[in-house]
Amino acid sequence: MDTIRSLNKKYLLIPKVLFFSIAMLFYTLHTFKSVFAKDKFGVSESAVGTGFGVLMFITFFTNIYIGSLNDKWGASKWFLIVFLCLSALFFQLFFFTEYVENIIPGVFWFNMLFYLGANLCTTPLMDKVILEYLSKIPNIGAKTYGTQRLWGTVGYAVCNYVVEFIVTDSKNEATQWTNLRIYNLLVALATVGMCFYFINWDTSRRETGRQDMWKSFKELITNWDYMFFIFIILLNGLTRASMTIFLTIYWKDVIKMKPFDLSGFPGVISGPLSIFNNNTTSTANLFGILFEIVTFFTAADYYRTFRIFLAFVLGTGCSNAKICILLDATV
Repeated sequence: MDTIRSLNKKYLLIPKVLFFSIAMLFYTLHTFKSVFAKDKFGVSESAVGTGFGVLMFITFFTNIYIGSLNDKWGASKWFLIVFLCLSALFFQLFFFTEYVENIIPGVFWFNMLFYLGANLCTTPLMDKVILEYLSKIPNIGAKTYGTQRLWGTVGYAVCNYVVEFIVTDSKNEATQWTNLRIYNLLVALATVGMCFYFINWDTSRRETGRQDMWKSFKELITNWDYMFFIFIILLNGLTRASMTIFLTIYWKDVIKMKPFDLSGFPGVISGPLSIFNNNTTSTANLFGILFEIVTFFTAADYYRTFRIFLAFVLGTGCSNAKICILLDATV
C-alpha cells in the first residue's frame, strides 16, 4: 500500500486510472450507437439522425440540471457512482427492449434517453472530482489536469478497439451485439469499484457555494460574453454531433471499409498490424484521436498564432471541408 501511495504521489496514478476506466465505460456505444440502432433495432437512417438529435437536445438540459444538483448538494463521488450504475443498468435493458419493441413501439428510444441521460453526465462529474483532487496538491496547475485528462482519450481509443473486436464477425460486420452485455457489466463493476475505493477525499461542496440555483442561472444567461462563447461552442457541437452520428454508418454501409490483405507480409509484421487492419472503424477514429493529442500539446502556440476567434473559424472550416469531401465521395 505504501508503494502504491508513493507511486501515486510521484506519477498521479489515481487520476489517470479513473479517467481511463470511466472512458472505457462512457464510450461503449459512442462510436457504434448509430449502427447499433440501425442494425439491431431496425431504425432507419433518417430516424437515427432525428432521434439522436432530439435526445442530445434533451440531455443537454438534463446534464445542466444534474450538474446544478451536484453543486448544491455536493458529494460528487456518490453522484458519480449512482449515475455509473444507472448507465450500466439502462445499457443492460437494451437487450430486453428488443423483445418488446414490436409490442411497445419506441421503447428503444425511451431506454436510449435514460441511458444517455445517465451516461453523459459521468464524464463532467469525474472532471469535477479530479479537479477537487488536484486542487489539494500544491503547485498543480491546469496543464497538469489536461495531462491527466488525456488518459480519458487513451481509454476512448482502447474502448473503440475492444468494442469493435467483440461485436464484429469474420466478415467485418457488426452483428454480435450481445457480447457488449458482458463487456459493459465488467467495466462498470471495475469502474464503480475504483471510484468507491480511490475517491476518498472530500467531494462535498464548499460552504461558500451558491445555493440559489435560479439566481445563479439568471446571472449566467444575462452575461452576454459568456452566452456568446456558449453559442459558438453549441454551433461547433452541432457539426461534431452530426458527424459522430453518421460517420460510422458512412464507413460501414457507404464506402464499406474492409481490411487489407496482409498475406504477403511476414507473420512478425502482419500479427501486430492485424490489430489495426481488422478493426477498420477504430483505426479510422485513431487518426482523429492522435490529432487531438498533438493539438493538446501544441495548443498554446496554436492559439498564440491564430487567436481564439481564428482558431474557431479554422476548426469550423475543417469540419465543413470534411463533410463536403464525404458527400462528394458518395456521389
